[in-house]
Amino acid sequence: RDQECVYLVLGDNPTRRQYDKARDDQLVAAELWGEVKRKKNEKQFDAFKALERMLASKPKPSATVTVYVSVKLEKMYYGGMKSLHRSRRRQTLDDWIEETKCYKVLVPPLCAEQHAYLRRSVGDQHEDRRPDHLNFRIISKEHPRLVREGIDLVLRRPLQLEERAAYDPFLSCEVHGLDGKVV
Repeated sequence: RDQECVYLVLGDNPTRRQYDKARDDQLVAAELWGEVKRKKNEKQFDAFKALERMLASKPKPSATVTVYVSVKLEKMYYGGMKSLHRSRRRQTLDDWIEETKCYKVLVPPLCAEQHAYLRRSVGDQHEDRRPDHLNFRIISKEHPRLVREGIDLVLRRPLQLEERAAYDPFLSCEVHGLDGKVV
């Protein structure tokens, strides 16, 4: 196959003249300035080695830290925003510092116990891995009159009815519920 290419190049007069001129120019340059040093073959780029170096220098993934947030039962029922102050470690240009940061946690209406709210890369910073993820778990504080059972609110003490209540055509009563509201 190589011989066929040689015959094609040398068989065409303009191509042959160009080939001869390049050869003659090299001979003249060698006589005038000495042997021309050619550039050594450089190493080819190895993408697999570059990828291995990048993966070795890449920081480890973040750790997930669970933070329990206690909120009033009223806030779990009506929803709202809870502010939480927490210390965290972070790096400055000079050194590592400990600072107190205020996190805002959104509590949705009719929030379930242990509701998770994940904030990525906002926790402590580390030298060898990415900043921590904070997984806020919302739990309810104890209420003096109510207990939570699933999404239902149940009175701690049973209602006391009079004996004649069984004979009345309808019942009415007042119950102090959430946040001092009367139902």
